[in-house]
Amino acid sequence: MTADFIREQIQHTGISESIKLARANEETASAFESFLAALRLHVSVSISEEEAAEMLVQHILTKPVFDALFHSAVCRHHPVSQALDKVAGLIESMNVPFNAGKKLPEFYDKVRRCAAGADSAAGKQKMIIELYDQFFKTAFPKMSARLGIVYTPLEVVDFILHSVDYVLRKDFGGGGFNAEGNEILDPFTGTGIFIVRLLQSGLIAPENLRRKYENEIRAHEIVLLAYYIAAVNIDNAFREMISGSPQLAAENGTSFPGLILADTFTLTQNGQHAADKNSKRIKKHQDQPVRIIIGNPPYSAGQKSANDNNQNQKYDELDKRISQTYAAGSSAQNKNSLYDAYMRSFRWASDRIGSRGVIAFVTNIGWLDGNAMDGFRKCLAEEFDDIYVFNLRGSIRGKRGAEVKKEGQNVFNIMTGVGITLLVKKGK
Repeated sequence: MTADFIREQIQHTGISESIKLARANEETASAFESFLAALRLHVSVSISEEEAAEMLVQHILTKPVFDALFHSAVCRHHPVSQALDKVAGLIESMNVPFNAGKKLPEFYDKVRRCAAGADSAAGKQKMIIELYDQFFKTAFPKMSARLGIVYTPLEVVDFILHSVDYVLRKDFGGGGFNAEGNEILDPFTGTGIFIVRLLQSGLIAPENLRRKYENEIRAHEIVLLAYYIAAVNIDNAFREMISGSPQLAAENGTSFPGLILADTFTLTQNGQHAADKNSKRIKKHQDQPVRIIIGNPPYSAGQKSANDNNQNQKYDELDKRISQTYAAGSSAQNKNSLYDAYMRSFRWASDRIGSRGVIAFVTNIGWLDGNAMDGFRKCLAEEFDDIYVFNLRGSIRGKRGAEVKKEGQNVFNIMTGVGITLLVKKGK
């Protein structure tokens, strides 16, 4: 399943053009405006009509992929999904043609064959990572670049989970992930791989799985397509663990109650929330404490030129915290890199866990020796009791020959070095 093949399928669908035609209809236009208003309330006020239409494209385009991967419908009971289905249903009722031709069904058949060949939990997750990593980069390149979408290899996910469990047992009473009150959050969940692997890892005892799943595991995702995948993926994994039956897991399930559709960085902002399910979940997430934050934060460092028209969003409150901490402690003249997405992630997570907890991220490792990051390093030393750093290397930008060979293969197949960082606040 090559990147060129996926790109070819997107170009042949004609879905984007069909949606534009359908929105000329008064009823469809009204439904789309309601959908756009909901997205701006629950995700970000800066979402444009073009981005909302792109989300609708994702929804229509990937429904057969969901069915192939999970043998179930896409969480249609969720309010966000209901809003999408209403618009998609109106478009379908107008008989607006999608010029998919023969190639898109061939693509879906290929996905079904791959899904049938994934005969283990790990194999299925690897397939999901490969498929959607390629899908986002080729189908929606601007969104992928802006949000820094890079999916995490299973080996890295599993290593982080077992490392966190070790630290929890060492410093927080010996219960590990099992302990009641050890609230877990993946604020950039993507396809839900960290939560899925946690449920499948054996680090949570069977008798504690339901309590954890329903009350102590939470996740955020901003990309609508990834949100859908995560909802079904996590729910499927939980039901397989408690029932032992993949078929039962795919039937009559409710979506993972800890998942919200939201931009994590905006959850530091003050705002009003409507009385619907997604907004109630957002408020619950903001009100509840968090002991453990794990995940793969966005990697985006901003647009390459002013002509890209693909700027990263600004976050006033979060950026103010960076200015007061990382930037204030830095001796560098140019401090722009302190506001990169992964730097924002560290600042957000450090504030979110309060005085006691664990953060474990896989990120750009440039902070380890970058000149502009001296203030960040200083803050880590001041704010945390223990710091574990696993430098996975892979930094090849600007290097040649022996220098590249020394860095080794990059775990994300990018040019920037990667590392795993565990930060511990013991509350003492």
